[in-house]
Amino acid sequence: MRDNLLFFNVPEEQSFESSKFENCIDKILNFFENDLTIVNAKVDIKIDRANRGGIEQGKIRPVVVKFNFYGDKCKIKDSARSQLRDSSVSVSDQFPKATQDRRKKLIPYLLQAQQQGKDASLSYDVLYSDKVRFTHDRPSAGQVPELPQHHNRNRPNAYPATGRRSGP
Repeated sequence: MRDNLLFFNVPEEQSFESSKFENCIDKILNFFENDLTIVNAKVDIKIDRANRGGIEQGKIRPVVVKFNFYGDKCKIKDSARSQLRDSSVSVSDQFPKATQDRRKKLIPYLLQAQQQGKDASLSYDVLYSDKVRFTHDRPSAGQVPELPQHHNRNRPNAYPATGRRSGP
């Protein structure tokens, strides 16, 4: 998933028959040239595959794009960050399910910190608020409580002093 990006709200074919034959690679490359104003994207950007993710439920499904080169992914992500601010289309990294679940737990804290005027960002599955590192392991009942700080930079209990891995 390191080379993947998710593109949300990219218009989808309306009919079921035409959506079966939708060419997502061409659609995304056109998006790069027209909306992200990347010159010669069809020649310079190498895409391994692109397809719609999820099940049709009346909502626009995201497009999952796997790039051949990590540098192409970074170039697109940087361009999207600066040029899609006022657009309905958004771009995000694709994360494993476990990481997605941890990020979902941190989003209310991220929003609360931003509303309080703090410098807050979400990096992978860690929240940074005013340069203090927070993780997902805390209670989540009622109103959003104050986050406990995570003091250890490494994963807690990943490798205890005995040198053996903890857990099953």
